[in-house]
Amino acid sequence: MVELWDCSLLIPLNVCRRQNNFKPWECDHERHTYEKCQYDDYVRRMKDLAKQKQEALAEDS
Repeated sequence: MVELWDCSLLIPLNVCRRQNNFKPWECDHERHTYEKCQYDDYVRRMKDLAKQKQEALAEDS
């Protein structure tokens, strides 16, 4: 499942990068916001996976 809010953070980051000729120090706030969102999504997916594994183990026993 792809969530649209991930895209909404990438677009402003790419706009900032293009406007500033891809200087790495210019778009820190946008990059941090995007990477935090990616990390939070990763943590959520890992928690969901752990929950699914526990439920599968409970069904087998």
